[in-house]
Amino acid sequence: MKLELPCSECLYPGGKPNKQKPPMTEGWGLIPNVPLGNDCIYTVEGPCGHTSMVKIHNFKFEMLFESGIRAMHDGYYREAITSFYVALERFYEFSLGVLAMPKLWDEKEEELDEKSLRDFAKGLDILKSSEKRVGAFHGMYYAVNGVFTKAFPESQISVRNKAIHQGEIKTHAETLAFGTGVHDYIKVLLREYKENFPLGIHRMKYVEEGLAWIKLGGQLKGKMNSLPSTLIYTFINSNDGRYFESSETIEHYMQNPTMGRAVRQETI
Repeated sequence: MKLELPCSECLYPGGKPNKQKPPMTEGWGLIPNVPLGNDCIYTVEGPCGHTSMVKIHNFKFEMLFESGIRAMHDGYYREAITSFYVALERFYEFSLGVLAMPKLWDEKEEELDEKSLRDFAKGLDILKSSEKRVGAFHGMYYAVNGVFTKAFPESQISVRNKAIHQGEIKTHAETLAFGTGVHDYIKVLLREYKENFPLGIHRMKYVEEGLAWIKLGGQLKGKMNSLPSTLIYTFINSNDGRYFESSETIEHYMQNPTMGRAVRQETI
């Protein structure tokens, strides 16, 4: 999956908005064909000759699900099912962080120090196996809400297992049904988190960005907060309130030429 990211040096020369040209129109200020990476901070070099850093404001599970849509769009159905399910597994991790956040991060504290951030990530990383991760998610959900949430259907897990472990190639219709099932499951819970745990969602983005910045050798209280941030146009988009009201289908979305493009550039 390739992204189209903005060049912050073109859009914000010297840290100030460029008033001479309209931002991100007709390809100006955009760097095409940037490979999807593991972290949310990218160092990019554009045809303009600039080298700049930019944060992607989307969550990892959103980008992985988008990768599944791209694979399905291009006819790679087995790879699409893999990406859809991996997106769900990353969503379980995200959910654990959101639900546990009040216990792990004092509401009065604006930021975590590097040790606390690493310990937080280590706690999530312990859950390596899929079964442990799912079990921890359901246990945490019950501990926080006092009720169990619906499990992802076993019939859908069987589709994933046959595609990944047995190499079974699914049809377009089967892949679309699987992706839709994963999306619908995520959307119900994501809407619930947005309503009940908005601070947890905000802080999980800080965790993703902080860990990526530390990996690059940066200091949490240094340049990270001033890095330009961009929002990628994705099917699942927790940053866009319109997503929760939309009834758009994956099939319809695949006809949209703006898939994977930067739709907002800002300095935070």
